[in-house]
Amino acid sequence: MSARDYNLLTQRANWSGQMSVSWSASITLAKVTRVKQVTRSTVNCVLLSALAGALRVLLQSCGVRQPPDLRVVLPVDLRTSADCSDTRLGSQMAPVVVSLPVGVEGAVPRLWSTRRALRALRQSSDALVVYLATAALMSLMPSQSARSILSAFT
Repeated sequence: MSARDYNLLTQRANWSGQMSVSWSASITLAKVTRVKQVTRSTVNCVLLSALAGALRVLLQSCGVRQPPDLRVVLPVDLRTSADCSDTRLGSQMAPVVVSLPVGVEGAVPRLWSTRRALRALRQSSDALVVYLATAALMSLMPSQSARSILSAFT
């Protein structure tokens, strides 16, 4: 592992080869649903906002006073509600990059920022473009080459 690979979130200089499991206090779906209803958000908005808040606390505990927003890759389902009722298996997912508002202080402003980012993502054509480009790449190139190219972008 090079110095470039060192990550504040993992805080280790080289791979140990061992796995570890961590548990945290649970949160009920009823609480998440209640926050969703009160704020007129989605469950995804609430959970991603909570994740951004947890990352903010972690980074601040590591000495980062004002953590930057972090970019994450989210799978976006391109099916319509009519497509979801179809019993055939399969998916039409596209990985899209969205910014988590880790730099935003306060749970409510962070939730509003998350909601704005996800709404903009839903209204953009980014997911469809990524899906079509991936489908074209996979059909035109040998699978190993296509996977190598795709892994560089996701």
